[in-house]
Amino acid sequence: MIAIANSAEVDQFWPSIASEMQRGCDKTGGATSSAELWQMCRRGDAFLIVGLDHEIVMASVWRFETWPSGQTFRCVGLCGSRPELWMRDLYEFAISQAKIGGTDRLVAQGRKGWRRLIEKYVTGRVRTLWETVEVH
Repeated sequence: MIAIANSAEVDQFWPSIASEMQRGCDKTGGATSSAELWQMCRRGDAFLIVGLDHEIVMASVWRFETWPSGQTFRCVGLCGSRPELWMRDLYEFAISQAKIGGTDRLVAQGRKGWRRLIEKYVTGRVRTLWETVEVH
């Protein structure tokens, strides 16, 4: 079952996902943190979407953003085990929420390993992000 956590559930679920969410943030360059994602969800600036099967099997943070090219529903954090079992359900749920919010455009970025799981849902690559390790 995939659903949006209400504000009370955000605090209930976060201790169970905080370290995995931080691991994902670290693997993607550290542009955000688990604490920042938690605060977004608590403030109502983002949605915590969870997949439950007697326990949390995935958690994802999404928010609506207005880009010059239009409204998007953007995944800003994702963690979970056995994504091959829930990725399609998450994608379909995200599309349904995007439509409720007035868009059919999903945007996400992440580590290379996710590519093989989401490739079939991608209609185009918007950009590539490079990291410069050492600047002189």
